[in-house]
Amino acid sequence: MRSVAGRHMKPANFDLGVHDLGQARAFFDNVPGWHFEKVPMPYEVYRIQAGPEAEPGIDGGIGAPRDASIAGGNPLTQVSVPGDALQAAGAAHRQNGD
Repeated sequence: MRSVAGRHMKPANFDLGVHDLGQARAFFDNVPGWHFEKVPMPYEVYRIQAGPEAEPGIDGGIGAPRDASIAGGNPLTQVSVPGDALQAAGAAHRQNGD
């Protein structure tokens, strides 16, 4: 596994924007066994527990793209990386040109 400045860029979170929340929740509940918790927001969005707390990995969220202005109404996947790891990766890229 490649690291930047001694750090790995493990994502901290992911967000999925889907048109049919019911269908997506059913799929992710039945296939990988993810669990959903409704987040108290003025629109429909859920926190995803993508596995047992003790297992390595990340959790995420799922909502409709119409509720995420960045999506422009289209399905969208976002992956969040800790800022310091991202800055280190950018610096390494500028320094090494790769």
